[in-house]
Amino acid sequence: MINETSSSQAISKSADWL
Repeated sequence: MINETSSSQAISKSADWL
């Protein structure tokens, strides 16, 4: 599975774009 930190960072970046 993907590291939780990586997933969190990806979600945070996506939220920033929104």
